Amino acid sequence: MGDVNGLTEVGVRHCVVVRTGNYRGAQGAHYSCGLSRRTASMETLSVHRLLIHAGEHEPAHEHDYETGLVLISGSCTVYWGQQLEHRTSLWVGDHFAIPPHVPHLPVALTDCDIVLARSVPDQDPGIRLLPELEALYMSMAYRP
Repeated sequence: MGDVNGLTEVGVRHCVVVRTGNYRGAQGAHYSCGLSRRTASMETLSVHRLLIHAGEHEPAHEHDYETGLVLISGSCTVYWGQQLEHRTSLWVGDHFAIPPHVPHLPVALTDCDIVLARSVPDQDPGIRLLPELEALYMSMAYRP
């Protein structure tokens, strides 16, 4: 028998449990380790938990893959679009889809617990930070 995580026997497929650990993502956010190529030999998907404290936000960024999220607890606002011109409020239980190449910036109104699913298997895939949109967000007269 191979390793219980299914990572040691070549060609043998196993179901995998990943116990939570934490890491800081490329954009500085706090994630709980989830399912990825590294932790569970995922081939086309990754799933992680994101924790954002009240009043904090992730930097403006975009990526080449789809992301779906479910807000488990809290409330947040996501600014999105080429100039962050759109604003969507999310409440507990809401699902939110982010297509590839769409700049976005989430802001936690209260402590937020979010489950993210990405259409790539890597834990921290190529995320492009957008400092010019971060500056635009910081200059907005009204921010939640």
